[in-house]
Amino acid sequence: SWEMPLSDCTSLQRIWTNLFEMTKDGKKGVVDSQGNVKVPIENTEITKFHDGVALVLSSNRIVGLLDSIGVFNKFDSEYFTLDGQEFFSDGYLTVMNKKGQKGYIDFDGNPMGFERKYTRIKPFTEGYAAAFHGNQFSLVDKNLVAIPIKIGIGTVTRGTNMYNGKSVVWD
Repeated sequence: SWEMPLSDCTSLQRIWTNLFEMTKDGKKGVVDSQGNVKVPIENTEITKFHDGVALVLSSNRIVGLLDSIGVFNKFDSEYFTLDGQEFFSDGYLTVMNKKGQKGYIDFDGNPMGFERKYTRIKPFTEGYAAAFHGNQFSLVDKNLVAIPIKIGIGTVTRGTNMYNGKSVVWD
């Protein structure tokens, strides 16, 4: 049991076994069950945990990530979330850098794929991700090597991520 002065936050809500989201003046942070501040109250959002981590956001800029034991890894580089993809999947997060290029980062914030100039990307599932160059669809592995896809006639322009070892594609 611990006490926190009421002036330190206006609300406190459990977000994981021993982690609590603090809110004050519209800003959010995280404290553990011992009262130790893990993430300072200066962010706009702490996402739900997925794959053992939650994103710490300031607007749509990713400040860093918080793991389920309360370790906060603040990122040095600026990355931004992609709509509806604010979660790690298969160890990677789909993001946009400050130049507007889409790519992936790992748990440490290491970048991958920005030089490929993807127009659209999806999260990794079962070791593969859907990636687009213009209208050209491909499935890429975690080394960003495109998996050859052959279908009837035409170019593969759409497809889905992997699910139970399969992906649906069309031209």
